[in-house]
Amino acid sequence: MSGSPSLSASILAIPATQEGQITLAIRASLLSTLVEDIRPLLLSGASSAFVAAVALLRLHTLWSALWLVGDALLLAARLGIVC
Repeated sequence: MSGSPSLSASILAIPATQEGQITLAIRASLLSTLVEDIRPLLLSGASSAFVAAVALLRLHTLWSALWLVGDALLLAARLGIVC
């Protein structure tokens, strides 16, 4: 794995898609704000999972079960990227 770039390095290497002037420093600053604090990410995921769990308990439908599973997978993927 010594040859593979990190996630942040690969995101920073992506060129700008429009005519705007986005420097490497601006891009690094934006990236650091995404992964700097994990607490809002956990709170957002927990609140969404709570709503999905209440919907599942109240409605007992397939879509609410899929919502809860999808929400858990999304939170796990986000945590996998950040941690």
